[in-house]
Amino acid sequence: MNQKKFNSPGIPPLAESEKFNKFHLSRFIGDIFCKLKIHNLFRPVLPVFKKLIHISELSEWISAHAHLRFNDFFTLHYNYESRLKLYEAIFTSQNLNRPINYLEFGVAGGNSFSWWHVNNDHPDSTFYGFDTFTGLPEDWGVFKKGHFSTDGNVPKLDDSRCVFIKGLFQSTLQEFIKETTFEKRNVIHIDSDLYTSCLFVLTTLAPKIKPDDILIFDDFKMEHSEFRAMINFMDSFHFDYEVIGAANNYSHVAIRIIKIKRESPAVA
Repeated sequence: MNQKKFNSPGIPPLAESEKFNKFHLSRFIGDIFCKLKIHNLFRPVLPVFKKLIHISELSEWISAHAHLRFNDFFTLHYNYESRLKLYEAIFTSQNLNRPINYLEFGVAGGNSFSWWHVNNDHPDSTFYGFDTFTGLPEDWGVFKKGHFSTDGNVPKLDDSRCVFIKGLFQSTLQEFIKETTFEKRNVIHIDSDLYTSCLFVLTTLAPKIKPDDILIFDDFKMEHSEFRAMINFMDSFHFDYEVIGAANNYSHVAIRIIKIKRESPAVA
């Protein structure tokens, strides 16, 4: 069988050959390392390397998004209630006391959910809370499966605008999207903790996310969590965004979608 030759326009044949030589060398080295089972050598220190890589990438991202209207970085005093100040800042700056779709993924006891439905009193706003209410579906860092459980009990709120959807996001979100309109401005609050849960929510909602929508991440900078999911999502779906606020050294982050570089794929 004849081997096809691929030539890039405008690149001299010698440069093209050198490029492919480097490509094949890199692939060959990777094959050798896999054959030698190099993971056995690095397994004891791999968690440390992964942690350092995560912190390095997070540090670079923070440096690129340091000049925000609301930002408490750097602080030695972590205060979980600082997230409420973040909510207040974006609520005011983004003029969110108007009809919105508020979707919260990871409700637990409903503290943040309650803040939003109390402060946005517009009768045409709707508030949706997604959670199993039985805690984490798997271990997450120091937190074990079942942590954050409310024993299946949803928050008791006297507000007809509020709806809670019980179950795993993977079991409830797609059907919800089919039955719900997203014409109003969306405020999407993600407190799912897990990377996989966060990425599923973002990719499933991608066709419904539009310019000016707000994304809020509640455990943003944890390893294997929302930071990585957000970066992978933005890179894959080609959204332009701006960071509009951060609290507790970027543990809580708010983002506004600016534009969609290309049309998002439709959900099957």
